[in-house]
Amino acid sequence: MTMIGRTTLCAAFIFAAATLLAQTETEPNDNLGQADTMSLGTAMSGDIGPVPCASGTSNDYFVLNITQDGQISVNTNASNSGTGTPALRIYMYNSVGSQVNYFDHVTGASGVPVGQTSNMSCVHKGIYYFLAYSLDGGVCYTYDLTVTVTAPVFADDLEPNNSFGDADANPLLAAATTTQGHVNFLYDNSENGDYYRLQTGDDGELNVTIGAESAGAGSVRVFLFNNVGSTVNYFDAPVGTAGTPVSTSQSTSCNAQGTYYLFVQSTSPCGVSYQLGYTLTPPVFANDTEPNNSFNDANLNPVLAPNTFTEGHIFFSNYGDNYDYYHIQTPAEGTLTITTIAERVPAAAGNLRIYVYNSGGGQVDYYDASVGGGGDDDTTI
Repeated sequence: MTMIGRTTLCAAFIFAAATLLAQTETEPNDNLGQADTMSLGTAMSGDIGPVPCASGTSNDYFVLNITQDGQISVNTNASNSGTGTPALRIYMYNSVGSQVNYFDHVTGASGVPVGQTSNMSCVHKGIYYFLAYSLDGGVCYTYDLTVTVTAPVFADDLEPNNSFGDADANPLLAAATTTQGHVNFLYDNSENGDYYRLQTGDDGELNVTIGAESAGAGSVRVFLFNNVGSTVNYFDAPVGTAGTPVSTSQSTSCNAQGTYYLFVQSTSPCGVSYQLGYTLTPPVFANDTEPNNSFNDANLNPVLAPNTFTEGHIFFSNYGDNYDYYHIQTPAEGTLTITTIAERVPAAAGNLRIYVYNSGGGQVDYYDASVGGGGDDDTTI
């Protein structure tokens, strides 16, 4: 008795689940305004044509909310009442009723269904309509229509992020973290650009890494902007295919601490998913105390004592300055010996000019100190 009871309950559950998974068209559904609502991954059953079709000869419209970007698969399992194999055409429209594609699927003769699937890449999430259309008015078509979506490798980005203003309203992209996003998915409410705001914690070299993939080969372009939207740098990164991302890194030297923006845009392929992040490589020496850009600033700051070192940065782009003033107080008359140790990230070496002024601001002397390239400091006495 116990076993029979369990079998009965199981059968009842399976029947209920199957009922929930099935959908059947309701008439009238003869235009976009009358479209029956479909669910992703759930078969919609219908028929078109003369007797023995029950719903009549009018074509059937369905509306579907595709909730994520990706590749859609349109599947039909369809038959016809004749002896041939005329195609059943499935039209696809976007949310404003513009046609974006169609698929001709074979149907089985004499009521024996035949399955066929068509795939379409780069589809942006949104509201879409599907029309089951008879290509042979002399037969009754019977069909099951199912639409599924396969998501790309990386998740979608936080929208809206289509402008500097959007980036300002969204959370900062922190250093040494990653974010994911999509660009150039098409057909409904499509967009091809994502903005992110950065706040660097120091001067230094900004290292940007992007991993990207899409249905087709090509590249994405990553722009680096400063706080007023001027281009600092950009690079093109190849896009991997077949679900395998390709990773590309680009470094930009000499960036002063401050606000920056990254902008990701596809230059060719549709349906790009990506993962984006950055790190900051600070200089060898720490930054100086600001402000120290005049004699007056130097007088307000602590005196630079003999036999001690101070550290600082000059000529970092976008926010930095190219001069630092220090106030010294010599304890006695004698020879003033100044030691400079300096480096820069770019490989090419350079020079740093040191000026000496008296208390009235008159220039006493100057010399050029060597600056080591590639982060290797040079010492000048």
